[in-house]
Amino acid sequence: MAHDVTAAAPARPFAPSPLDRLVDAIRRGRVPPHLLYAALALVLVLTVVAVTWADGTFPDDFRFIHVMLPVYAMALLPSYHYRNDVAVRAFAQTRPLLVGDEQELAALEFRLVHLPTRTLVAGATGGLLLLAAAMAIRPEDSDERLAMMTSPAASVVEGALQLLVWTGVGITTAHILTQIRVVNEIYTRHVRADLFTLGPLYALSRLAAVNTLFTVAVVVVASLALSQLATTAQWAAIGGAALLLAAASFLAPVWGAHRLLSQQKTRHRDALRRRSARTLDRLQELVDEGDFEGAAALNDVIAALTAADKAVDDVSTWPWDVDTGRAVVTGLLAPIVIWLVTTVLDRLAF
Repeated sequence: MAHDVTAAAPARPFAPSPLDRLVDAIRRGRVPPHLLYAALALVLVLTVVAVTWADGTFPDDFRFIHVMLPVYAMALLPSYHYRNDVAVRAFAQTRPLLVGDEQELAALEFRLVHLPTRTLVAGATGGLLLLAAAMAIRPEDSDERLAMMTSPAASVVEGALQLLVWTGVGITTAHILTQIRVVNEIYTRHVRADLFTLGPLYALSRLAAVNTLFTVAVVVVASLALSQLATTAQWAAIGGAALLLAAASFLAPVWGAHRLLSQQKTRHRDALRRRSARTLDRLQELVDEGDFEGAAALNDVIAALTAADKAVDDVSTWPWDVDTGRAVVTGLLAPIVIWLVTTVLDRLAF
């Protein structure tokens, strides 16, 4: 069952945005959200099919982008919904390590999964400005190569969908940046970090990984939909910027935890090595005194201290598990490999 991310009124540092209220209404509705989102995507795809059928583009010149454009146009809603579900679960799993009163922590959780209206508007505006920039630098024959804008009706529908897509891009970017900031604040100000109890810290890194892999998936699918245009310098710049955001959305929020854990690791290691130094000094004294039985007993202490030092040294100060790190690295490399392969094949073909 989906978690209701609406916090109690006293914990709200700002009023929920219209997007938050819409998603909360969908959560409370009688229709399961995934069915509602699927139905909305289907309606938009069928609308594109209808206008392209009317002008003869469908079916012979119907492309993958004619499906992905309407799907991307409504993707903001399920993206916002389900990434926030991940954030709520991550916060709950990290809760045992958090310090602060209930009011303060409730406000943190609220900020993690809500946007102020001003941030929503700023994100949407930024997305539309990105659309304007993309339109200004795209190749002149883009519409012909993609079989888009083939009639006045298609131009209206596809133009409206592009506005929705880029509005969603801007808002999603603002949301991810907000979550980066809040997660970093949680790690640096509210975590009671324990070098040997890292499990709860992994939860927030999984949220960062979800944001990263979501962004990568958007870039990969968009590259496939753009076909030959995916090999242009313009798309390389746009896709590259998105991948930088993807990498930042994973590394930036956990940097504070990495610093805290590194400090703890240094303290543990320094303390162990001071003890080792004192034990070695005492060992030499016992050998000089001829107390070989006492020296033999100290060998066990030295071995234990050496093992403890190695155990501390082996602890990773990055708060993610191996599988999460591997998935993120693979995800970040995938679009680069796809772009390189596509570019080589395009040059060989043309």
